[in-house]
Amino acid sequence: MSIVYRPGHICGKASIELSAEHYRAWGMALGHPLPQGAKFLVARDVRTSSPEYLAALCEGLCRSGLDVVDLGVLPAPIVYYARRRLQAAGCAVVTGGSAAPEYNGLEWMLGDRPATEAQVSALRQALRAARRAVRRL
Repeated sequence: MSIVYRPGHICGKASIELSAEHYRAWGMALGHPLPQGAKFLVARDVRTSSPEYLAALCEGLCRSGLDVVDLGVLPAPIVYYARRRLQAAGCAVVTGGSAAPEYNGLEWMLGDRPATEAQVSALRQALRAARRAVRRL
């Protein structure tokens, strides 16, 4: 299986298909369309790979100029509720959802709407660009 990109959810096998590099690039891509200093909420599930991936996601979001608020370990619906309640510009959860424990992924929302195909495409392209930049070094 390779990484699966769907609107609002990315999933892949942790430590084989996914890495901190992925989450860092995705964080920068998620933050790119938002205004500098915008509040962005993050959380994670209890999978063993989630703390490392969340740290990389936060690094990417911070590099893009966002004010990142870590909510800790929470299910995605609670994070979506918190985003609305705290009037954050967006949110993301490092989670494999209902996939087997060896998988992990990312669920996100920018603004009040679920992720679009264009946002999914932007995350995929951000990862490709990050890989090209690393190869040039």
